[in-house]
Amino acid sequence: MIEKPPKNKIEILLDDNTRLVLERAREIAGEHGQRYIGTEHLLLGLIPELDKIVGLNRPDLPESIKLILDLILMKGSTVINSQKPIQEILTQRAKKAILQAIEFARVEGVNEITPRHLLRSLIHQQDCYAAGVLKVLNVTISA
Repeated sequence: MIEKPPKNKIEILLDDNTRLVLERAREIAGEHGQRYIGTEHLLLGLIPELDKIVGLNRPDLPESIKLILDLILMKGSTVINSQKPIQEILTQRAKKAILQAIEFARVEGVNEITPRHLLRSLIHQQDCYAAGVLKVLNVTISA
């Protein structure tokens, strides 16, 4: 049985690919002049993983996601403290998405969150940019 992670210790449950997603999300947030990681940054960080996860033959999907989110985010530049743990710079919605991903992993009986769990949790969020973009682009993922 998978135990619920202690607060501020979510990184211990991430597989290597999901860690890369979060690092890309941190970089993307900085490129957009933001000091936090939101669901929109998580979705942009997931782009290199989408083909493997969704299995769609939609070469337009990554570019469509980038285009929509670039319109939402104001392009700027700032440095996000790379020494801060990820959980300290996640928005509440992004934390909620990761906790939902943990729950999806738990239901599957696995010990690590994968990019697939993270994408699935973003699709299921109610009021965030990432969920809205995924809905507009009709991105779904099977359980």
